[in-house]
Amino acid sequence: MKKRKQVFLLSLFFLFTGCANFGSTKYDSSSKSSDERNAEYFNFRLKHDNTYAISLKKMPENTTDILVPSQYNGKKISEIEPRAFYDRWDITSIVIPSSVESIGASAFSLCYHLNNVVLPNTLKNIDSFAFQGCDTLEKVNYEGTISQWVTINFGNNYSNPLYMGNLYLQDELYDKENILLENPDKIGNFAFANCSFLKTVIIPDSVKSIGNQAFLQCDSLNIYCEAIQKPQEWDISWNCDRPTYWNGQWSYVDGVPTPNR
Repeated sequence: MKKRKQVFLLSLFFLFTGCANFGSTKYDSSSKSSDERNAEYFNFRLKHDNTYAISLKKMPENTTDILVPSQYNGKKISEIEPRAFYDRWDITSIVIPSSVESIGASAFSLCYHLNNVVLPNTLKNIDSFAFQGCDTLEKVNYEGTISQWVTINFGNNYSNPLYMGNLYLQDELYDKENILLENPDKIGNFAFANCSFLKTVIIPDSVKSIGNQAFLQCDSLNIYCEAIQKPQEWDISWNCDRPTYWNGQWSYVDGVPTPNR
């Protein structure tokens, strides 16, 4: 009985003195701030606009997934640096936050095992070769609408992740054959590149500019424009020689755009 009482009192001592994990010398990383933890794994470069550009320093332990932070030192992270995650075979998925507006050249090039990427609707530019060599990319989950997607400027065909992956809009597969854009003011370079499922796109007269090869490799596509002729700010190679019909050359038949006979 006396021995049980001693054990009980010893247990109370450990409980109230915070020594329950006696003998343990493992460092508790949860005591670090989020900035301190992020600084272990990422490099941060302060830009002239007082926001940060980010690149990978080393992979976090025991994971193949990257969650890019949205801020550092109280300032937002607006850019993924060129070659920020270049040739990282150990990354399978990456989530980019809504603070990010641009992705640099070759940022994810040769990430052979990358199969899932989440892109915010705040993106304005994705530079050349950003996703080149991402041969297992399957899901490109964009957190916006198709009319927002088309306003992104892609540096070339390999900067548009759709050259390998399938487009999802807010976690739903986007494979519509017929698209009526909801009044965007522009369509960026290579915006629909590699969307081989497309059969019909209707371009509203709100579109003032279209970039280079916006419909590259859309081999089954017919394009219907509300404009009566090509506006001056549409690139000379905007439609990649796909069949194009201007206002007056087509009309709706049973709700379907159809060339006039």
